[in-house]
Amino acid sequence: MIEVFGLAVGQQALVLGAVTGLAYAALAAGFVLVYRSTGVLNLAHGEIGAFGAALFVLLLAGYSFGYWLAFALAVLAAAAVAMTAELVVVRRLFRSPRLVLLIATVGLGKIVAFGKLSLPSVIAPGPIGAPFDAVWPPTAHIRLQAREIVVLIVVPVLIAALAWFMARTRFGLAVRASASNPDTARLYGISPRRTSTVVWTISGAFAAATAILLAPLQGVNSAQAGTAAIAEPLLLRVLVVSLLARMRSLPATLAGGVAVGVAEQLVRSNVASADRSVVDLYLFAAVLVAVLVAVQRRGADGDWSLSPRSRAAALAAGSPWWARRIDALGLAALFALLAVLGLWLSSSSALFAWTAIVLFAMVALSLSVLTGWAGQLSLGQYAFVGLGGMTVVGLTAGHDIPIPFDLFDLSLTLPWAAAVAVATGVGVAAAVLVGLPALRVRGLFLAVTTLAFAVASASWLLTQDFFTGGTSTPRSPNPPVVELGPVLIDFGASRRSFFFLCLGSLGVVAVVVARLRRTGIGRCWIAVRDNEEAATAATVSPTRMKLSAFAVAGGIAAYSGGLLVTLLPSLQPAALFGAGESVVVVATAIIGGLGSVAGPILGALWVRGIPQLAPDELDSLVRLITSDIGLLVLLMYLPGGLLSVVHWARDAIVARASAAAGRRSRGDGAKASAEHPVESRRPAGGSCHGRGFAVERQNLAPVPPTGLGGSAPEPESVSGRDEIGSALPESVSGRGGNGLALEARGVTVRFGGNVAVDGVSISVSRGELVGLIGANGAGKSTLFNAISGFVPASGRVLVMGRDVTRRRAPARHSLGLGRGFQAARLYPELTVRESVMVALEARRRSRLLASATGLPPSPASERRKQAEAGEIVDYLGLGRYADSLVADLSTGTRRIVELGCLLAARARVLLLDEPTAGVAQRETEAFGPLIAGVRDELGAAAVVIEHDMGLVMGISDRIYCLESGSVIAEGPPAAVRSDPRVIASYLGTDERTIRRSGTAAQDT
Repeated sequence: MIEVFGLAVGQQALVLGAVTGLAYAALAAGFVLVYRSTGVLNLAHGEIGAFGAALFVLLLAGYSFGYWLAFALAVLAAAAVAMTAELVVVRRLFRSPRLVLLIATVGLGKIVAFGKLSLPSVIAPGPIGAPFDAVWPPTAHIRLQAREIVVLIVVPVLIAALAWFMARTRFGLAVRASASNPDTARLYGISPRRTSTVVWTISGAFAAATAILLAPLQGVNSAQAGTAAIAEPLLLRVLVVSLLARMRSLPATLAGGVAVGVAEQLVRSNVASADRSVVDLYLFAAVLVAVLVAVQRRGADGDWSLSPRSRAAALAAGSPWWARRIDALGLAALFALLAVLGLWLSSSSALFAWTAIVLFAMVALSLSVLTGWAGQLSLGQYAFVGLGGMTVVGLTAGHDIPIPFDLFDLSLTLPWAAAVAVATGVGVAAAVLVGLPALRVRGLFLAVTTLAFAVASASWLLTQDFFTGGTSTPRSPNPPVVELGPVLIDFGASRRSFFFLCLGSLGVVAVVVARLRRTGIGRCWIAVRDNEEAATAATVSPTRMKLSAFAVAGGIAAYSGGLLVTLLPSLQPAALFGAGESVVVVATAIIGGLGSVAGPILGALWVRGIPQLAPDELDSLVRLITSDIGLLVLLMYLPGGLLSVVHWARDAIVARASAAAGRRSRGDGAKASAEHPVESRRPAGGSCHGRGFAVERQNLAPVPPTGLGGSAPEPESVSGRDEIGSALPESVSGRGGNGLALEARGVTVRFGGNVAVDGVSISVSRGELVGLIGANGAGKSTLFNAISGFVPASGRVLVMGRDVTRRRAPARHSLGLGRGFQAARLYPELTVRESVMVALEARRRSRLLASATGLPPSPASERRKQAEAGEIVDYLGLGRYADSLVADLSTGTRRIVELGCLLAARARVLLLDEPTAGVAQRETEAFGPLIAGVRDELGAAAVVIEHDMGLVMGISDRIYCLESGSVIAEGPPAAVRSDPRVIASYLGTDERTIRRSGTAAQDT
């Protein structure tokens, strides 16, 4: 025996752990290869390997093929399965969000599993055969049998061959190029889709080869190979190994696999056989450590969000009331149908089944909050259902509550309602803890973390004595009895009454979720999902929003779990709350329409409701449509889910109603014109006003308003800066003012060994407009990021005289920083009005509980934000686009919206990064007065990064020029323009450039 980290382990167990880890590494290598090359998280990888292992055993034991021939044929068959999956499904969804592809691989895995179960049975009890009989005893303490020797021979050869292929062959180089930059690779004739096909084929072969080698190590015999669930236990191991390798490095994959195998043996050797499920808990802890410590902070790997973008057609004035409320009416009709169904059903079994469907819809609805709106991919949502349900079991049964260090004994027996309330709180707390990694990562790494939690919960956490009372099948809690005056409702005596309790709960949850979406909480969730930096610059805390989304989703799931365990007659936690159910919930939400209220309910009705209603003669067809094959068909042709069809029908109906209303309105208008021919009328929308801001009707781009340098016509409803009211700061000081608005002292930013900003010091007086110029890569945007708090930096930053060096980014911007970004993406899935309302969070923060319940101050605050946003939108001439999605606007219009957000946030120091990037030259000229106008309205200072020398020289009071992260010149535009260092570094010797900048400055 030897000790490793204080744990005793035999040498034989240690070697076996290393051998098993090698097999884990090889299996993970194929998984990493697919992800690295195509960005797809292939959850069918384990099932493809299991299919290969089952076919190998069939050929070896059933048809007496030789070991290596059976091995080769099984590997080729698995490679063919993977290639077919890529050609038929993955290629069809190649440009879809990564979340769609993730769920598609789940469906592929189920189909491959069905194919495995369809193979002829092998009745040959005993271990899986080996290619030779040998025992290698290098010492008296270690004995390696043939199954371990084969792994030691084959796995290093496989990994070495893959490494050689990737590094030395032309196609391997093409794979690496396609993985690094698909667009550039395509320019050089490399087809990312062809690369994907080859990579999937290789990955399928790797999966089969390693599954064949792992099956004997896992104790699977010949008779079990076709039915043993070896794919699911291996999935978490593969994900952990891949995560440790950061989904990139083959050598790291090899080291991570060995580490996981050895650690697993260490744990197994030091716990009783009955407690070996604790291994999954340690793997979950390993994932947390890897995410929070080893993995560098990073954003989403690809697009992991999915929400329907279809919006109702614009409503004409005077549209019917039902057209304006069609979404709410549709949801009410859906619940009315479910209520009628509850009254119509007569059998207890049917009521039981539909109650379970209603609760499943509630869990799916929680994912609209977490994944659809907040963009946090969770593959462990059903674990919170189990945690909430088993907490109700433990509290109603009076099981002993575990106290750390066994300081004292405590047990509580609570009424059912109190237990459900406590369980909901436990779900909220647990979800917040599990969501902590979301503060560092999203996408793949967060999905792995939540999946690890789901596996550990099902196998270890939910089987603890507090939940089960020491039995494998704990007793369900008694349904509640409610006394309402003379009326006594016993939910345990009637399944119908319990159905309506669950349906009413779903209705309340739907109303709460819908209310949250309409308030600042929902807008901020989507803002953080779409553009975290822009939301941060609007003083929205990503930490607060992410954790609040986890809390809401976890509370909903835990509450539904409390109802579910009350419904079920008996409980088996490990089977009932398995990790597979979490993936099914995600798939169900996507089928219906993720990111909506009605979508997850429709998905639950499709997946589990339709089979209940179908007649027996159509049972096979219905189950095929609602099975994994149906899921794949829906994803390929309706990636927006069933709700996209509903939205299409809704928009057609609303458009027809609006057109009819418009015709009536024009008829009334013509009649009024005939009666009052001399009355003047102003065209709707798009008026120039204030400083002269306008947008073009045809291409939504900003155009120079009439009389750009002079006066602009004033609309009747808006009279310039005086009428904007609360849309502007309470104290506007114009371009005057004393003191410094912004000061950066010795700011330095390093990325590894690269110094991007080197001791830069700049200062901006209140009301001053300062230009920041320099070549690409000079460090201008990085300096802005350092000032904003988006990147770690040394030095000091002061905003409006206050030192913000130690403050996080949201806190810095809440003190007056306002940031404009080069890409001008804003929030693609929010409207113009909603984007401005996100910025208004800087004035009045939305509160979660008040927003969810509709209690004060939420309603009044929302009304005020609506009014203020409307004033700002009208002030900027964006009225006709107020309800248009930002994604549908041109770059120039998005930049005007971005300036509107700065107005809404009352920014006092504007950091504008290339505000004219992507805007046509004729329209760029309008941005100088526009920027100066917004600066004047706010009484703010401004720093502008700009490559248009005419613009920046014309509007700037002073200019800084950066080169290689250092300031090389500073002063008035004329002085900087003629500085030899600026000419040599940036302007060059082209007389036209120098003359244009000088002329612009003189003209201004």
